[in-house]
Amino acid sequence: MSGISSILHMAGSDHYADSIEIKANVEISLTYDKSVGLWRLDHSPTMPTEISNFRVTSPYPAFPVEFVWDPLPLVSEYTVFEINGERVEKYVVHEPRLVVDSIAGGVWHVEADFQGAPLKSAEIVARITNLKINSSNGRYPITLSWDDVPYRITDYKVIGRGYNEHYEAFVSEPSLVISSGQSAVFSVSTQVDSEGTTLKSADVAFSLEDITQVNNFRITSPGTSSPLIFEWDPVPDASSYRFIALADGQPSSQQVVESRLVVDNFTSGLWHVETWWGTNLVRSKTLMTHTGSGEPPPVFKNFRVSSPDSYPLIFTWDPIPEASEYTVWVRRLAGNKMYHVNEPTLSVESDGDGIWHVETDVKWLRIVSEDLTVEIPPKAAQ
Repeated sequence: MSGISSILHMAGSDHYADSIEIKANVEISLTYDKSVGLWRLDHSPTMPTEISNFRVTSPYPAFPVEFVWDPLPLVSEYTVFEINGERVEKYVVHEPRLVVDSIAGGVWHVEADFQGAPLKSAEIVARITNLKINSSNGRYPITLSWDDVPYRITDYKVIGRGYNEHYEAFVSEPSLVISSGQSAVFSVSTQVDSEGTTLKSADVAFSLEDITQVNNFRITSPGTSSPLIFEWDPVPDASSYRFIALADGQPSSQQVVESRLVVDNFTSGLWHVETWWGTNLVRSKTLMTHTGSGEPPPVFKNFRVSSPDSYPLIFTWDPIPEASEYTVWVRRLAGNKMYHVNEPTLSVESDGDGIWHVETDVKWLRIVSEDLTVEIPPKAAQ
């Protein structure tokens, strides 16, 4: 209910009351008391529970910085708090507005007393604003940029936290180019006064899609008879590919420059392609062709996980003949991880969220299972 400001001229019988002015956020009822010949004024205030809509209206971090909030009825004094660690600054104002012409770091909120009840607003964290990450192709190099803070007294400190890397740099301008790295979370901070007040940006994540395999390896010719046309998605920056086959029981390989190859004169086989991406050897899934004669090439079957909602996670699969070792991979935003086992089972006690697969090598050829996605509920992950 909006505030009421009016003049009531009250009269009863032959009695006239003085005029009164009411300024309040109230519900009002008037009752005539015949025993005394007067009107009785009753009001029930609408009690707020907090100071609402505390916000910054100026283009922060440029000065001046203006804080505003919704006014409280019957309140003529507010206290705005600026908290920087153990240092607390207070600003007393008599309207729902505060303009700060100097440092605006720290955590801010406003308090007031409403008819004996202390009320408080939500908090505003003064930050370095608009931290952005730009990349031309979703990979490194990346460019970090953010709004300049003209009143800072130190260089900007840029921190990147990856799966197993920690990046730190100091720059004098609100921009930084990072040439290489992994998926990481970045933030920027700077000191703005001699008392140690620090402005910090919000965290911004850069998710590098780590290339762990040659994608979309497929047969594009009709049927599975000769000739076969194999194609796959190009791997960025790859100069050549190694095409490996276990055809008619005989292993072979050849180098190709294009992401396409035609194979003639075969009956049955297992096929995959591999290349180098940076310092990592990445390979495609394995494709199988079989004419129906002889033993079919080996493939992974029944790759699964028991109790996928809680730890430990038990991964199992059918054994591959002639395989002496298996590599189990998990791919996740924080980074990829591998496990080496000699038996067709793996127990995992933590870090189970991600996309899993198992692979092994038989006669030069890598055999890869289908992907298995695991999502651990928050309570089970604690």
